[in-house]
Amino acid sequence: MYGQNQVIADSLQTIYNSGNFDERDRLQLLFGLARNHQDPEKILRYSDELLRRATALDSTERIIDAYVQKGNALRLKGDLNLALAIFLEGFKIANEKKRIRDLGIFYKNIADVYSVMGDYQNAILNYKNAIPILKAEKDSISYADALLNMGDEYNLKLIKPDSALLFFKESGDIYSALDYKLGIAYNLGNVGLAYALKGENEIAEKNIGQAIPMLEELGDYHPICVYLTYMSDIYAEQGQWETAFSYAHRSLDLALQYGLKEQIGDAYLKLSELYEKRGNTTESLKYYKNHVIFRDSVS
Repeated sequence: MYGQNQVIADSLQTIYNSGNFDERDRLQLLFGLARNHQDPEKILRYSDELLRRATALDSTERIIDAYVQKGNALRLKGDLNLALAIFLEGFKIANEKKRIRDLGIFYKNIADVYSVMGDYQNAILNYKNAIPILKAEKDSISYADALLNMGDEYNLKLIKPDSALLFFKESGDIYSALDYKLGIAYNLGNVGLAYALKGENEIAEKNIGQAIPMLEELGDYHPICVYLTYMSDIYAEQGQWETAFSYAHRSLDLALQYGLKEQIGDAYLKLSELYEKRGNTTESLKYYKNHVIFRDSVS
């Protein structure tokens, strides 16, 4: 099971809560719940239970799965130091057990944390460590994910959208060949962001507009929050202020609903910028103060 999918999580939760399953399937169910849930608190709960039970059964595979999912949940919550510590602990176990593929996955996840921290140098270094391992291990989706996230660094941190599009092209081809809908949706959205940075808003809007309903269907709201703020920018540039505010408020509402600190801070900043452009300095300052609170909590 790759990628968060709330539809799958809901089905698995019904089964798990009913207790109507074979005990030997418990770890697989817990992994599926931690892997697919959107709510970081629930991911933490299930990954902690998975870690406890997997440790009792001495299941290295599921112990590592638990570290991956717990680290991801902490990253989504904005608890970045804790997320990094968990990933490094999992990396140590994978290294001791000589689980090469898992080392690649931990490199990718460590890079993801550094990316959120704004440390693009360490992010790119760890993606570069992850990519050849995942390619050699023939983990096509994790390899494509690392390419996608590397492209994201070139796009949003280094502001090199043309370089980013090369990574997105390779990852997109892999997702399409495997008919991996979540990856296709992320890739479409990220391609849209690259074209937005290039000032080609029509192509950007088309790609992001395709990605958002696909992600909504899968119940994956983290990237939607990001894409909505960029849609807000596009409509603001066109002078369609009501639509621009609508996208920014929708991003904020979703981020608040799912407790996504980084996206909450970004949405507050976007609304502050919009109100400033419209000459409403009082509202702009209010949203900016909220942005600083969430920015500092992530930092």
